Amino acid sequence: MTARLCFLSVLLLGCGCGQDPAAQAVKAFVACLDREAAAEAWDLLSPETHAVYDSTAAVLKRFGYQESLAAMDSLAGGVTQEEFEAMDGRGLFLRMVAAGPECRDLSGSVRSVEHVSESLAVVVLATADGSQEVGVVFSGGRWLVDLTTLSPPFQPER
Repeated sequence: MTARLCFLSVLLLGCGCGQDPAAQAVKAFVACLDREAAAEAWDLLSPETHAVYDSTAAVLKRFGYQESLAAMDSLAGGVTQEEFEAMDGRGLFLRMVAAGPECRDLSGSVRSVEHVSESLAVVVLATADGSQEVGVVFSGGRWLVDLTTLSPPFQPER
């Protein structure tokens, strides 16, 4: 009886972590990418993540169109010079999502949530490649996905 109660407790705790507001933010972000709503996904990103994309676009522009062409092709597919000159961080993100079909194959299956502080959480997703940790920050009265600390999923040694 005790083993059955422990199993039920673990099962209920596992189901509950997906209801955590930080986990809901990650699940909403993944759902936006899945349905190719990149503009909505952008709105779920932290200000720090926006700043990284803005900075990347600015650095590419500083190098110039011809010098940045190879990088732009690998990041966001081909762009015209006019598109390049008008691109900001949001535009770069939108193009990267559109050019990357793997963005639509992310897992929204929450394995766990750890609240590091009142304004920082780590949501662990179960993926086919292993566990993926996603940072989430509380900013502007809501939880937002922070891609600045994202790293490839942990894969145990085989």
